[in-house]
Amino acid sequence: MEQKIILKVACLLPYRKNVAPAQRFRWEQWEKFLNNDKCKFKIIYFSNKKIEYYFKKKKFFLLFFFYMLNFFIYFCKIIKNLNSDYFIIGRNAILPGIPIFETFLYLINKKLIYDFDDAIYLSPVNDNFFINTLRFKWRVRYIAKLSKMIFIGNRFLEDYIKKYNRNTYIIPTTVDINNYNSKLETNSSKVIVGWTGSKSTSIYIQEIIPVLEKVNQKVPFDIIVLGAKIDLGSLSGNCVIWNSKNEEKFIRKMDIGLMPLPDNKWTQGKCGLKAIQYSNYFIPSIVSDVGVNEEVIINDQTGYVVQNNEELADKLINLIKNKKLRMEMGIKANHHVKKNYNSEYVASKIMLKLKEIT
Repeated sequence: MEQKIILKVACLLPYRKNVAPAQRFRWEQWEKFLNNDKCKFKIIYFSNKKIEYYFKKKKFFLLFFFYMLNFFIYFCKIIKNLNSDYFIIGRNAILPGIPIFETFLYLINKKLIYDFDDAIYLSPVNDNFFINTLRFKWRVRYIAKLSKMIFIGNRFLEDYIKKYNRNTYIIPTTVDINNYNSKLETNSSKVIVGWTGSKSTSIYIQEIIPVLEKVNQKVPFDIIVLGAKIDLGSLSGNCVIWNSKNEEKFIRKMDIGLMPLPDNKWTQGKCGLKAIQYSNYFIPSIVSDVGVNEEVIINDQTGYVVQNNEELADKLINLIKNKKLRMEMGIKANHHVKKNYNSEYVASKIMLKLKEIT
């Protein structure tokens, strides 16, 4: 006898598939574990390549046209899935704008679940005025008040959002351990130090280039910067354009992963994705002591949690010189991720929470 579907869940995500880390390492990754004989789970994406292209090219008339066209198509997809028991909102239902779809679903008595893994109620320091205006920062607390339940990425975000909805739970950003391989051995005679991110976060690695140059004078190394083009100064290495197909290839080449961050409210909302990725590939990390990093990296065991650039330099020199230490830390880091940031395990916790909603 065929088992009856218990839950129907629609997940609204603002970006197209496989481009945004906030989606890739949360709902896009959890989808295959949530879509089973007990739950019908469907992701509905808002954006597409045309919207991204015309925004990048600043062709605002065409951007507006395709935005509104996609708005209508998106609305039709939502209507088609109105039989869903729950609607998950990943950050916001659409790209910058007011929460129209969230309000619509609430008014027709649909149960909303809100999810985010960044301090999206704030503005990044490098955001431009136009984008910042369209963020409508009030919408975070507004959507929170409409929601039956909220999933967030760390305690810092929890402290903020619980002021508007007490039914809040920490769900960490994860990696699919079944799809990841161990570190890739390379032909490089030097240790490879790496960083992965995007253009918007590249300011953090750019700021420590002078520190890395001083380290390089004492113990030469190569560097890989994945996801942004920056000025490497006197360092030997490459800046690589990110795409989903080359991400694994270049991270696996790294011997040491970096995650430098300034300490401010925006960075305290970060959920440690870089360090989680490095650790899953058996790569020890050096991370700033900001936000959730002290949980993702166990200091002196799976990597180093540092207070300042001087400490970063000292720990980096130590790891470059000591291959055995790198291997030992990498094994422990991988074990820590499999235990705490495993997408299948976290998805099972989400399923239990969904069943609690009344």
